[in-house]
Amino acid sequence: MGKSETWEIAQGVSWLACFTAWLGLGLAQPAWGQAGLETAVARWRQKYDVAGLAAAGIRGTNLAFTLHQGWADLDRKLPVTDETLFRVASISKVFTSVAAMQLWERGLLDLDQPVGHWLGFAVSHPVGAARPITVRQILAHNSGLRDGADYDRFLACTYTNPAVSLAEVLSPRGRFYGPSLFTTNPPGTQYEYSNLGFVVLGTVVEKITGERFEARCQAGILDPLGLKATFNTDRLGPEDWNRLAVLYRWEQGRWQPQAENWRGQRPPSRIQAGYRPGDNAIYSGPQGGLRATARDLARFLIWFRDPASHPGILKPETARLMRAEAGPGADPTNDQRGLGLHRTRNLVPGQTWIGHNGEAYGLLSGMYFQEEGPYGMVFIMNGCRPGRDEQGFYPVEKELAGLLLEHLRK
Repeated sequence: MGKSETWEIAQGVSWLACFTAWLGLGLAQPAWGQAGLETAVARWRQKYDVAGLAAAGIRGTNLAFTLHQGWADLDRKLPVTDETLFRVASISKVFTSVAAMQLWERGLLDLDQPVGHWLGFAVSHPVGAARPITVRQILAHNSGLRDGADYDRFLACTYTNPAVSLAEVLSPRGRFYGPSLFTTNPPGTQYEYSNLGFVVLGTVVEKITGERFEARCQAGILDPLGLKATFNTDRLGPEDWNRLAVLYRWEQGRWQPQAENWRGQRPPSRIQAGYRPGDNAIYSGPQGGLRATARDLARFLIWFRDPASHPGILKPETARLMRAEAGPGADPTNDQRGLGLHRTRNLVPGQTWIGHNGEAYGLLSGMYFQEEGPYGMVFIMNGCRPGRDEQGFYPVEKELAGLLLEHLRK
């Protein structure tokens, strides 16, 4: 798609979205304010060739606005709407963390006990084996686990084999076990972002509850908050299949579908009949498999800032614990990690924002709120030319965050 075509699409969808807002979504900003934001974002989309965008702004504990532009499916010309479901990638880890902390609140999970205690087999680091891997380390991304070539082989196998045990990658006798799974320093000492760690965490949740990870999150988090989100596309009906956004990368001069290109057909099931909870939660995607709308993520963010608004999901003091720094092990961008959360001063210079971002198959996503201040934001792009990574964020993300924050301040 060329620049001129992108601009024409952006303009048309921009004014359609503005008109939708005018018709009454219960948003806080007047129509002229939304129109100004829509125009600025359309120009931003042209600059970075953004295929489709869903975004939301939060002021205090209220949804200030939502915004939708571009295409959820370019080939079939399906626009992004308030109902579009995106595979939001690593934002999913925040929900996985909440599921684990719910068990901690009930006294069923000890953050500092070795994960092997629940998995039924020892999980130790080849360097410093006397310091086994714990849940707290996984949440803070300093467990010593890493996503090397052996993890990639394991992940690929799970897409063709419906019954691969987690022991195949974590046990020394497993067929995917290898040195690329581990850092060179012992657990608790070095930051290393790890998808594998959250597969482990999701499996621990299954072992403790006896439920599939996706079902536990549905019953314990998603349904109580009234979200349309799910970790399991089997829960979606035919009326929902066209709501799933295709994920794209720009390759060979055009947008190439990378994932979720189901063309209105039922997505293939990742969780087969006979699956035993606690074998391997990767089939539910605790590391990155949540499908959600921008409005879903905004509602979750509003709740997380005020857990008392929905009692019984998580205690306010637990949410505060998750938000706090959980070192050691700052990441290379000098950011910090909470328990399952990212603490960054790189999204908006000079301000600490807390939440999580996601990147997979061409998608970029973010869900953040100010540590000190009333604002929060959500953005999801299903394809773009993002520019060069700058301290953990691409220019396309930073510029959009600036536009959303500027609008929130008005």
